[in-house]
Amino acid sequence: EWHLLAAIPLGIFAGLIGIVILVLLGIFRKVAKRIKERFASRGFRPAVATVFLPTLAGLILGLISVTWPLSMGDGAAQIPYVIKHGYSGEWIRFNNTDQPSPYIPEYHNVTPKISLGNLIGTLFGKVLSMAVCLGFGMVGGNIFPCIYAGTCAGLIVTRAFPDVPLSLAVPCMMSAVPASFAPIPFSLVGLVALVLVIDGKMAAPIFIATFVSFMTNCGFGVVQGVLERPYTDLKGVMTQPRNNNTHSFVGGEVG
Repeated sequence: EWHLLAAIPLGIFAGLIGIVILVLLGIFRKVAKRIKERFASRGFRPAVATVFLPTLAGLILGLISVTWPLSMGDGAAQIPYVIKHGYSGEWIRFNNTDQPSPYIPEYHNVTPKISLGNLIGTLFGKVLSMAVCLGFGMVGGNIFPCIYAGTCAGLIVTRAFPDVPLSLAVPCMMSAVPASFAPIPFSLVGLVALVLVIDGKMAAPIFIATFVSFMTNCGFGVVQGVLERPYTDLKGVMTQPRNNNTHSFVGGEVG
Protein backbone atom coordinates (compact mmCIF):
# COMPACT_ATOMS: atom_id res chain seq x y z
CA GLU A 1 0.00 0.00 0.00
CA TRP A 2 1.05 3.62 -0.47
CA HIS A 3 1.90 4.26 3.18
CA LEU A 4 4.47 1.45 3.08
CA LEU A 5 6.18 3.12 0.14
CA ALA A 6 5.94 6.53 1.80
CA ALA A 7 7.98 5.17 4.72
CA ILE A 8 11.05 4.83 2.45
CA PRO A 9 11.65 8.58 1.85
CA LEU A 10 10.86 9.21 5.51
CA GLY A 11 13.65 6.81 6.43
CA ILE A 12 16.08 8.51 4.05
CA PHE A 13 15.17 11.90 5.52
CA ALA A 14 15.79 10.54 9.01
CA GLY A 15 19.15 9.16 7.88
CA LEU A 16 20.18 12.59 6.63
CA ILE A 17 19.23 14.10 10.00
CA GLY A 18 21.40 11.45 11.65
CA ILE A 19 24.37 12.48 9.50
CA VAL A 20 23.88 16.10 10.62
CA ILE A 21 23.83 14.94 14.24
CA LEU A 22 27.10 13.03 13.80
CA VAL A 23 28.76 15.97 12.08
CA LEU A 24 27.76 18.37 14.88
CA LEU A 25 28.93 15.90 17.53
CA GLY A 26 32.29 15.64 15.80
CA ILE A 27 32.64 19.42 15.50
CA PHE A 28 32.00 20.11 19.17
CA ARG A 29 34.18 17.22 20.30
CA LYS A 30 36.99 18.69 18.22
CA VAL A 31 36.34 22.18 19.65
CA ALA A 32 36.45 20.76 23.19
CA LYS A 33 39.74 19.02 22.44
CA ARG A 34 41.26 22.22 21.09
CA ILE A 35 40.13 24.16 24.18
CA LYS A 36 41.71 21.56 26.46
CA GLU A 37 44.95 21.73 24.50
CA ARG A 38 44.94 25.53 24.66
CA PHE A 39 44.45 25.51 28.45
CA ALA A 40 47.23 22.91 28.83
CA SER A 41 49.63 24.94 26.68
CA ARG A 42 49.07 27.97 28.91
CA GLY A 43 49.93 26.01 32.03
CA PHE A 44 46.45 25.55 33.48
CA ARG A 45 45.59 22.39 35.36
CA PRO A 46 43.26 19.90 33.56
CA ALA A 47 40.57 20.61 36.16
CA VAL A 48 40.20 24.16 34.82
CA ALA A 49 39.19 22.93 31.37
CA THR A 50 36.97 20.29 32.97
CA VAL A 51 34.99 23.02 34.72
CA PHE A 52 35.14 25.54 31.88
CA LEU A 53 33.72 23.30 29.14
CA PRO A 54 30.42 22.35 30.89
CA THR A 55 30.02 25.98 31.96
CA LEU A 56 30.39 27.11 28.35
CA ALA A 57 27.97 24.38 27.27
CA GLY A 58 25.44 25.62 29.83
CA LEU A 59 25.74 29.17 28.49
CA ILE A 60 25.21 28.02 24.90
CA LEU A 61 22.34 25.79 25.99
CA GLY A 62 20.69 28.74 27.73
CA LEU A 63 20.94 30.88 24.60
CA ILE A 64 19.44 28.07 22.50
CA SER A 65 16.62 27.61 25.02
CA VAL A 66 15.79 31.32 24.97
CA THR A 67 15.69 31.29 21.17
CA TRP A 68 13.70 28.05 20.87
CA PRO A 69 12.04 27.30 24.24
CA LEU A 70 10.52 24.03 23.01
CA SER A 71 14.02 22.59 22.57
CA MET A 72 14.63 22.45 26.32
CA GLY A 73 14.90 19.11 28.12
CA ASP A 74 14.82 15.63 26.63
CA GLY A 75 11.46 16.24 24.96
CA ALA A 76 9.30 13.95 27.07
CA ALA A 77 7.16 16.83 28.32
CA GLN A 78 7.11 18.69 25.00
CA ILE A 79 6.11 15.85 22.65
CA PRO A 80 2.35 15.87 23.48
CA TYR A 81 2.20 19.66 23.20
CA VAL A 82 4.14 19.75 19.93
CA ILE A 83 1.97 17.05 18.36
CA LYS A 84 -1.24 18.77 19.46
CA HIS A 85 -0.32 22.30 18.41
CA GLY A 86 2.09 21.67 15.54
CA TYR A 87 -0.25 19.77 13.24
CA SER A 88 -2.19 21.34 10.40
CA GLY A 89 -4.80 19.68 8.20
CA GLU A 90 -7.29 16.88 8.35
CA TRP A 91 -6.85 13.43 9.77
CA ILE A 92 -6.33 10.77 7.09
CA ARG A 93 -7.04 7.19 8.07
CA PHE A 94 -5.66 4.17 6.26
CA ASN A 95 -8.81 2.19 6.86
CA ASN A 96 -12.29 2.67 8.22
CA THR A 97 -11.50 1.30 11.65
CA ASP A 98 -10.53 3.17 14.77
CA GLN A 99 -7.68 5.64 14.66
CA PRO A 100 -4.26 3.92 14.73
CA SER A 101 -3.15 5.35 18.08
CA PRO A 102 -5.13 6.84 20.98
CA TYR A 103 -2.12 9.07 21.73
CA ILE A 104 -2.28 10.75 18.32
CA PRO A 105 -5.76 12.30 18.55
CA GLU A 106 -7.99 13.04 15.61
CA TYR A 107 -7.93 16.60 14.33
CA HIS A 108 -10.00 18.23 11.60
CA ASN A 109 -9.07 21.53 9.96
CA VAL A 110 -6.77 22.48 12.79
CA THR A 111 -5.09 25.88 12.89
CA PRO A 112 -1.65 25.15 14.39
CA LYS A 113 -0.34 27.30 17.22
CA ILE A 114 3.26 26.39 16.39
CA SER A 115 4.51 27.83 13.11
CA LEU A 116 6.52 25.83 10.60
CA GLY A 117 9.53 28.06 11.25
CA ASN A 118 9.27 27.36 14.96
CA LEU A 119 9.18 23.61 14.31
CA ILE A 120 12.28 23.82 12.13
CA GLY A 121 14.04 25.97 14.75
CA THR A 122 13.06 23.54 17.51
CA LEU A 123 14.46 20.61 15.52
CA PHE A 124 17.72 22.44 14.88
CA GLY A 125 17.91 23.70 18.47
CA LYS A 126 17.34 20.22 19.88
CA VAL A 127 20.06 18.67 17.73
CA LEU A 128 22.47 21.56 18.35
CA SER A 129 21.97 21.59 22.13
CA MET A 130 22.48 17.82 22.33
CA ALA A 131 25.70 18.07 20.31
CA VAL A 132 27.01 20.94 22.45
CA CYS A 133 26.29 19.17 25.73
CA LEU A 134 27.73 15.81 24.69
CA GLY A 135 30.68 17.37 22.91
CA PHE A 136 31.64 19.53 25.88
CA GLY A 137 31.53 16.69 28.39
CA MET A 138 28.12 16.85 30.04
CA VAL A 139 26.67 13.52 31.13
CA GLY A 140 23.58 12.44 29.25
CA GLY A 141 22.20 10.39 26.41
CA ASN A 142 21.24 10.86 22.80
CA ILE A 143 18.29 8.52 22.26
CA PHE A 144 15.38 10.46 23.78
CA PRO A 145 16.51 13.84 22.43
CA CYS A 146 16.65 12.22 18.98
CA ILE A 147 13.16 10.78 19.46
CA TYR A 148 11.94 14.31 20.15
CA ALA A 149 13.86 15.62 17.14
CA GLY A 150 12.16 12.92 15.08
CA THR A 151 8.77 14.09 16.34
CA CYS A 152 9.50 17.62 15.15
CA ALA A 153 10.78 16.28 11.84
CA GLY A 154 7.60 14.26 11.35
CA LEU A 155 5.46 17.33 11.98
CA ILE A 156 7.56 19.30 9.51
CA VAL A 157 6.84 16.62 6.90
CA THR A 158 3.08 16.86 7.51
CA ARG A 159 3.23 20.65 7.19
CA ALA A 160 5.29 20.54 4.00
CA PHE A 161 3.27 17.68 2.50
CA PRO A 162 -0.32 17.86 3.82
CA ASP A 163 -1.25 14.57 2.13
CA VAL A 164 1.11 12.70 4.47
CA PRO A 165 -0.94 11.90 7.59
CA LEU A 166 0.19 12.66 11.09
CA SER A 167 -0.22 9.03 12.13
CA LEU A 168 2.38 8.01 9.54
CA ALA A 169 5.05 10.73 9.63
CA VAL A 170 5.43 11.23 13.38
CA PRO A 171 5.79 7.58 14.55
CA CYS A 172 8.09 6.76 11.62
CA MET A 173 10.40 9.70 12.31
CA MET A 174 10.35 9.15 16.08
CA SER A 175 11.90 5.73 15.54
CA ALA A 176 13.95 6.37 12.39
CA VAL A 177 15.98 9.40 13.55
CA PRO A 178 17.74 7.70 16.51
CA ALA A 179 18.05 4.49 14.46
CA SER A 180 20.14 6.38 11.89
CA PHE A 181 23.21 6.00 14.12
CA ALA A 182 22.13 3.77 17.03
CA PRO A 183 22.31 0.04 16.13
CA ILE A 184 19.05 -0.82 17.92
CA PRO A 185 16.36 -0.57 15.22
CA PHE A 186 14.14 -3.32 16.62
CA SER A 187 14.19 -1.81 20.11
CA LEU A 188 13.25 1.61 18.76
CA VAL A 189 10.37 0.24 16.69
CA GLY A 190 9.05 -1.62 19.72
CA LEU A 191 9.47 1.42 21.95
CA VAL A 192 7.49 3.73 19.65
CA ALA A 193 4.81 1.11 18.96
CA LEU A 194 4.30 0.41 22.65
CA VAL A 195 4.38 4.03 23.80
CA LEU A 196 1.91 5.21 21.15
CA VAL A 197 -0.14 1.97 21.37
CA ILE A 198 0.07 1.48 17.60
CA ASP A 199 -1.65 -1.43 15.88
CA GLY A 200 0.09 -3.93 13.63
CA LYS A 201 -0.95 -2.20 10.41
CA MET A 202 0.79 1.03 11.44
CA ALA A 203 3.84 -0.76 12.85
CA ALA A 204 4.84 -1.93 9.35
CA PRO A 205 5.75 1.52 7.93
CA ILE A 206 7.54 2.37 11.18
CA PHE A 207 9.74 -0.69 10.73
CA ILE A 208 10.39 0.17 7.07
CA ALA A 209 11.36 3.78 7.84
CA THR A 210 13.58 2.67 10.72
CA PHE A 211 15.29 0.00 8.63
CA VAL A 212 15.88 2.42 5.73
CA SER A 213 17.31 5.04 8.10
CA PHE A 214 19.57 2.46 9.71
CA MET A 215 20.76 1.24 6.33
CA THR A 216 21.33 4.80 5.12
CA ASN A 217 24.07 5.30 7.71
CA CYS A 218 25.00 2.19 9.67
CA GLY A 219 24.10 -0.40 7.05
CA PHE A 220 26.30 1.17 4.37
CA GLY A 221 29.18 1.82 6.77
CA VAL A 222 28.84 5.61 7.07
CA VAL A 223 28.92 5.59 10.87
CA GLN A 224 31.60 2.90 11.07
CA GLY A 225 33.76 4.76 8.58
CA VAL A 226 33.51 7.99 10.56
CA LEU A 227 34.35 6.26 13.83
CA GLU A 228 37.39 4.52 12.35
CA ARG A 229 39.00 7.70 11.03
CA PRO A 230 42.05 8.64 13.14
CA TYR A 231 41.04 12.30 13.51
CA THR A 232 37.48 11.75 14.69
CA ASP A 233 36.35 12.04 18.30
CA LEU A 234 32.89 10.58 17.79
CA LYS A 235 33.85 7.18 19.15
CA GLY A 236 34.11 8.74 22.61
CA VAL A 237 30.56 10.02 22.37
CA MET A 238 29.09 6.80 21.05
CA THR A 239 30.97 4.03 22.84
CA GLN A 240 32.69 5.09 26.06
CA PRO A 241 31.40 3.42 29.24
CA ARG A 242 30.06 5.29 32.24
CA ASN A 243 33.16 4.81 34.38
CA ASN A 244 35.55 6.33 31.85
CA ASN A 245 37.15 9.42 33.36
CA THR A 246 36.94 11.53 30.21
CA HIS A 247 33.35 11.44 29.05
CA SER A 248 30.23 9.35 29.04
CA PHE A 249 26.93 9.55 27.29
CA VAL A 250 24.96 7.19 29.54
CA GLY A 251 23.12 8.01 32.71
CA GLY A 252 20.38 10.35 31.50
CA GLU A 253 19.28 12.66 28.76
CA VAL A 254 20.71 16.10 28.18
CA GLY A 255 20.09 18.94 25.83
